[in-house]
Amino acid sequence: MVKEEAEQKKKLKDDFEKKVVVDNKHFYVNTLEKSNVSQLDRFINLREDDCKKIGLRHSKRRISEMVERQILATKSVE
Repeated sequence: MVKEEAEQKKKLKDDFEKKVVVDNKHFYVNTLEKSNVSQLDRFINLREDDCKKIGLRHSKRRISEMVERQILATKSVE
């Protein structure tokens, strides 16, 4: 019984290997990022393109408040 199961497994494996047409049966994917990529290059779409996500957009009132705060902070600096 065990010998017959072993023969069946071997036959299935041999049949599969006959159907394989590639040289190497192992599939490797290179998912590593390049080590010399800087943070600025990685997020260039966030810095230069318009913001597409509504939750990340600032309202005009919020932008004007931030500009006012920046102007007040730079007035006191000599």
